[in-house]
Amino acid sequence: MADDIKTVLAKLNSIEITVEEITKNVASIKKSIEKLEEQVSNLSKNQDMANLKIENLKKSNKGLRRSVNQLEQHACKNNVIIFGVPETKGENIRKIIFNIAEKLDIQLHDYDIIAANRLLTNSRGTPAILVQLNDRDKRSQFIKQSKARKLNAKNLGFNSNENIYVNEHLTKHTMSLFKKAKALCDEGKILSTWSFEGNIYIRKSEGSESTKIYDADQLDNFIRIVCPSKLKKMGLYCKL
Repeated sequence: MADDIKTVLAKLNSIEITVEEITKNVASIKKSIEKLEEQVSNLSKNQDMANLKIENLKKSNKGLRRSVNQLEQHACKNNVIIFGVPETKGENIRKIIFNIAEKLDIQLHDYDIIAANRLLTNSRGTPAILVQLNDRDKRSQFIKQSKARKLNAKNLGFNSNENIYVNEHLTKHTMSLFKKAKALCDEGKILSTWSFEGNIYIRKSEGSESTKIYDADQLDNFIRIVCPSKLKKMGLYCKL
């Protein structure tokens, strides 16, 4: 009987030791978990800081891109691009420009033209003519008069009825933005869009104020905030 009691006591003692060891192991595991949670928390904070830095870099990059585009657009301030003039072998570009100026009733002198040439193009269409003028006033006259007179190639002596258009010279970025705005206009998401002095403007509806657009993100945000989906149903279409 005494031996049995000793055996039971020995087993109980062993169980207590085992429980104590388990308790110690659990405590150790808890500490490890706490350390891991702390590390995760620190990583999360670091990630938040990294995300903030990335966001700030994106904003800075966007600002730099806008500044570069504004400088490039400023360099184009006296330029016009003429579309629709048929290309002929051995053509005299300056003579064509003087012919257009005469038809548009613009007094033009040789010193008014700094440079003029056809633009390279990957499309099958007729390459446009880029003209760098001496001052902005002459550029404005070409754009304004071409809209009022509505020339075509036959007016210039060519055997073609293709319309002649004189537009301001837009940078690649600004032209891309203008095309996106025109697409939204065609979809009825905005009422009208136009370019003026190298800037893109849009109008959401009749009587509303115009908004200057600097980049695609701004345009997308504008559409999300104001999207007059019923414009076309109301008979309001894109005005270019």
